[in-house]
Amino acid sequence: MAANLSGRNFSDDRIIGRVATVLRESGLAASRLELEITESLALRESEGALDIIRRVRDLGVHFAIDDFGTGYSALAQMQRFPVDRLKIDRTFVNQITSAQGVAPLVSAFIGIARALRLEVVAEGVETLEQQTFLRTHGCKEAQGYLYSRPVPADEIAALVRKPSLGLHVAGQGD
Repeated sequence: MAANLSGRNFSDDRIIGRVATVLRESGLAASRLELEITESLALRESEGALDIIRRVRDLGVHFAIDDFGTGYSALAQMQRFPVDRLKIDRTFVNQITSAQGVAPLVSAFIGIARALRLEVVAEGVETLEQQTFLRTHGCKEAQGYLYSRPVPADEIAALVRKPSLGLHVAGQGD
């Protein structure tokens, strides 16, 4: 299960207790929760925010850099963050087969993630052609309408039982 975090979450260290409470009350294993922060948010946050990320990670929760490739990050700065995954933004995935030069970028993003020992997730996968490209280039996890529309929390149990189409459904079986 993945949830987005905002900059406001990083200005209040009570987020650590709130995450622990949600895990305890829901019965969700910490390893099944992934908190997402955008690339631009990650790059502008302080050491205090890094401390919060580390402390929440110590609970067993995973972190992902969301919308990777849309910010103006220096890759050296990205290495500072204790995250588990990079999520390639849908704007790149949607153009893999249509815009010249996008496919090599996506392939490079996958290579960067693997070199940093991060898992990589492609957002916005809508076609089998996109899925095939991603799988061929080493991306094993994907999200998008090819697999499911966004669903309310009470429909998640049925969704995770649905067979995937050759890629790992992000958050399933972690």
